[in-house]
Amino acid sequence: MYRIVTLFALVAVSFGASLKNCNPFENVKATIYTGSENDPQIVTLTSKTDLSDAYKVEIENQKIDELCNGALAHLKKLDTLMIKNSNLKSIAPGSFEGSDELRVLDLTDNEIKQLPAGVFNNLNIRRVNLTNNQISDVDSSAFDNMPKLQTVELSDNRITKFDPAWFSNSPLVYRIVLDRNQVKSLPKDALKHLAESSTRKQKIQLWLSENQINDVHPLAFRNIDEIEALWLDQNKIVALSDTTLQGVKLGRLSLNENMLTCISDIFLSNLSVKDLMLDMNPMDCDCLRKIRKWAASNSVDMTAIRRGLECARESINKAFKAQKQYYEDKLEIERRF
Repeated sequence: MYRIVTLFALVAVSFGASLKNCNPFENVKATIYTGSENDPQIVTLTSKTDLSDAYKVEIENQKIDELCNGALAHLKKLDTLMIKNSNLKSIAPGSFEGSDELRVLDLTDNEIKQLPAGVFNNLNIRRVNLTNNQISDVDSSAFDNMPKLQTVELSDNRITKFDPAWFSNSPLVYRIVLDRNQVKSLPKDALKHLAESSTRKQKIQLWLSENQINDVHPLAFRNIDEIEALWLDQNKIVALSDTTLQGVKLGRLSLNENMLTCISDIFLSNLSVKDLMLDMNPMDCDCLRKIRKWAASNSVDMTAIRRGLECARESINKAFKAQKQYYEDKLEIERRF
């Protein structure tokens, strides 16, 4: 019993000490806004208490290895926080606990490697920008229970998996940006928690350009009624199931620079889109002409300029060859007679 109590006491003391010693902002330069946007103060921080009256904080080109538990907790006026290019490697759960007014969080150009559960949950953040870090691991519940969250930007990281468990009970999410990662597939019900939302006003935007996607599950977008923009360009998609986008009303669909040789008639009949981008695919020219005809008859703005020019060039070369062959045959006949 004595040992258990002693162990508990040691853990409690250690935990309390770690919280007490959590001061990642000592000697960090910051631009602080407490009133007008036109009246910033540039200060050297001693601790987070220097941020008590700030509604906007900008920190750039500093050295902050870690946001520890409580690092930015209970800052009641803080609305916008930017920590850029400051060697930030990790964010502990509880870093922002109680900072209920925080709306915009920009942690771009750092060295963050993972997003565990408990960092953002139950906060009122609307926009999280984590572009250009080293993130490879995003916990399935990292963005759960965020009632005000709208935009998540995770471009230029090392994410390999698109997790359909993301965004549970975060009903306002509409813009997800994952360009230039290493995502290999879009799974079944990829956006299932977005499909469940009845309170979101904005149309969904999903950005997955320059990944390694070679497989899109036939039910990846099940129960999604409308997508404003779906960017799947510069991936490795060889084919799409006939029903992949059935029932989805699309504003823009970009499939540029994939490995598509054709799109089936059934896929086209199921497709509802305003702007279709298919350039720089190894598209069969007969198939491309078929798609152009479909687009014209359905008032779809279709772009496939480079491949279209290649097909036109092939047709011209084919016509020239046929004409040349005709005259050669004619001359041969004349020589005989």
